[in-house]
Amino acid sequence: MTWALPGGLDPKQAVALSLGLQTAADALLNVLGFVFEPAKIQGVSAKDTPILIWGGASNVGLCAIQIAKMAGFDPIFTTSSVKHHDTLHRLGVTECFDYHDVDVVDRIRNAVNNSGKQLSTVFDTVVGGLTVFDPPPSKPLDPAKSTISLARKCLSDVPEQDLRLCAVVPIAHDPTWRLCIGTRLEGPDTFGMPQDPRWPGVVESFMQWFLTNPKAFRHPKVTVVTGIDEGMRQVQRSFDGGMSLEKVIIAHPFT
Repeated sequence: MTWALPGGLDPKQAVALSLGLQTAADALLNVLGFVFEPAKIQGVSAKDTPILIWGGASNVGLCAIQIAKMAGFDPIFTTSSVKHHDTLHRLGVTECFDYHDVDVVDRIRNAVNNSGKQLSTVFDTVVGGLTVFDPPPSKPLDPAKSTISLARKCLSDVPEQDLRLCAVVPIAHDPTWRLCIGTRLEGPDTFGMPQDPRWPGVVESFMQWFLTNPKAFRHPKVTVVTGIDEGMRQVQRSFDGGMSLEKVIIAHPFT
């Protein structure tokens, strides 16, 4: 999808937010099926519903947190490095957890229990430990140590049919996790995956609302670089896991 840049929206923020917002909206409003009243998008009420967003400092995670806050989710739990916790709290997170902690699952489960609610909704925005891009390449991937496995252990003891789980890559060994994507094609399927034919329209409605409310969301750190060499260095830095709570934009034209 392409959109005309509205007045009042910083071009850097537009570039930083557009695909992340579309992906997060697809996850929360299409795949997980929640309502977003500001854009008159129908669905299940999110009011006072707990949600765990794994990877809150990722671009999609940042967008998901802000959508979840506006949709009425409460509490909103997320994982990130400790250095980002203050920023994520300001964006709407109820409680942050350091994913480096060996007892991160126990910490999240305790927080859920203290909330007096049951956690059955998770959005994994990073899916670490399952793809060929996860270092080190010399070691076999262990699904039990992946972020989706850790996130699943944080869930309350609820019936399997009540779970709402979404991830940014396909999870072949656990079909309970459903895939979200940044752009959906019109029709009953997209990229070979069955979909509700209404889903592309839902994302479009959400983005049209955002374009008339350009200050509703923000990305806290946007870096603009120029030149092919510097651009490739930043791509490598991203691949190596060196970016966190940051969106890097490579300015055009390339030189």
